[in-house]
Amino acid sequence: MSYLELTAAAKQQIADIALISGYLWERGWAVKNGGNISLEITGEINLRSSDLNPLTYTPLKHPCPDLSQMYFIMTGAGTRMRDVACQPLSHVCVIRISDDGTGYYHIRDEVFNSPAVPTSEMPTHLAIHQFMKKQGGKNRAVLHTHPIELTALTLIPGFCDESRLNKILMSVQPEAVIAIPGGVGLVPFILPGTDQLAEKTVASLRYYPVVLWEKHGCIAIGHKLQDAFDLIDVLNTSAKLFFLCREAGYTPQGLSAQEIENLKKYY
Repeated sequence: MSYLELTAAAKQQIADIALISGYLWERGWAVKNGGNISLEITGEINLRSSDLNPLTYTPLKHPCPDLSQMYFIMTGAGTRMRDVACQPLSHVCVIRISDDGTGYYHIRDEVFNSPAVPTSEMPTHLAIHQFMKKQGGKNRAVLHTHPIELTALTLIPGFCDESRLNKILMSVQPEAVIAIPGGVGLVPFILPGTDQLAEKTVASLRYYPVVLWEKHGCIAIGHKLQDAFDLIDVLNTSAKLFFLCREAGYTPQGLSAQEIENLKKYY
């Protein structure tokens, strides 16, 4: 039985998940089952029956009252992005937060038939979605991935500093300043999937739309999934340019502070 009725907007969201998952795999940012995606789709999906099977209910360790009755699509735990790209409906999960925000229902039917449970990073994703809900605005997408050159910067002691990273990433190309004028955040290494990582990430997202996770990867938010991807793509290009210059034996001159300020004012 199909419990869910997908609107055209929801179908487009699923197509975007497939598209971006393919990009992540092609770039080598999603080795094995690395990375995860979540989208808030409330209003874009209709439940044919109000009879939510209690067997699909899972309590949340940390209630999310601000997300009550909201719907989300998330990649499944252990799923590979290359598989999500080919068969998204078989590798993503649809969840509905309970009326009181203390748990969620995992909705499975003949369309959404993934055997996987939601991503192990779900606590971080829900914490971010709750933060975005409180902030207002249009952001509804969360993307976590492992961009190679960007992550490599966090492995070098001399560069693994928020101020230093921003100086490097913002100065090597105008596009970084234009796309992310406020810069990026950095969270020191914390065990993935933990409450502490969620807390530190949300704290950093108050100031930055992209947060690097030291020795791990990064996470970005946006109105659409492609928006979040674009931010990471621009930043990773900056990291690539930096390393290309260093491999050639040069320290990149980069944009001056005045040039960066002029870009911010103009755009």
